[in-house]
Amino acid sequence: MVFAIGMYFGGLFFLGVNYYFQRTNFVRIPEDIKNIRNDLKKVGLIPETFGSGNVVSIVPNPGSITKKGRTVNVIMRNDKFSLPNLYGIFYLDGLEILKVYNLNVEIVKIKFPGPDGRILASFPSFGTMVNEGEKVKILVDSGEFGGIK
Repeated sequence: MVFAIGMYFGGLFFLGVNYYFQRTNFVRIPEDIKNIRNDLKKVGLIPETFGSGNVVSIVPNPGSITKKGRTVNVIMRNDKFSLPNLYGIFYLDGLEILKVYNLNVEIVKIKFPGPDGRILASFPSFGTMVNEGEKVKILVDSGEFGGIK
């Protein structure tokens, strides 16, 4: 009987500790974008900026809840802007970033060893100054076998 009571309270303690640690690992992405990089660091997130100028978008969206330690993409732009370096990023995330810049994106897929779906290059190349609406081709790894369709 004492053993059963001990097991019961031990299980409750374990569940309570587990619940506490799961709840404290989540944070809300700040909605005020004036000083977004510092605000993201304060709540335990890692800001990764693309471009320069004014903040035009944040991925995931401000106000959403995510785990501490996650990278948050802060997308910035001026009238003429530098094409962000998307090398190694999963192509769907890269498309979301390029959508903010209103670029005409064409995907070119090749078979390449390594993780499927990552961006390998672009034309014009990353860092080139482009205007809104310009055509950009991105080279995406479709994988060796059974890659992205």
